[in-house]
Amino acid sequence: QAANCRALPGSYGADGGPFAECGPGTYSDRMGQEECTPCPDGSTSQGRGATSMQPCIALPGWTHATSWDVGPFVRCDKGTYKAVSGPAGCKACPECSTTTKVGATAAKECVADQGCEGKGFGWEIGFAMCPLGTWKNWV
Repeated sequence: QAANCRALPGSYGADGGPFAECGPGTYSDRMGQEECTPCPDGSTSQGRGATSMQPCIALPGWTHATSWDVGPFVRCDKGTYKAVSGPAGCKACPECSTTTKVGATAAKECVADQGCEGKGFGWEIGFAMCPLGTWKNWV
């Protein structure tokens, strides 16, 4: 009769077994799943045995598109970054700076924007508008 056994939600395996819990970054939400479903792009889950997409949280450089409760997930816009996993918004780069790509994961990825100059973060280092009468047209 073991052949009639099916994997419970949160686990996977062919009918009859053996069965195993879904690992981090995956879930199974139906009985009898032979494979776990990966969390959506830009997210992962921490624990094992997830029975829904609910535990999937945004990775650094990604945020929730519509709701803090569940995906879909989107990369942080250019000019923003997010250094932590979980339900948090992307932070704007400091004034006069931007990122060169979407999905930045650290403030150190912020660079001087057009019309600005600077070398980044630290003591007495930062970003500022170009001196009067000058212009920088690249990032």
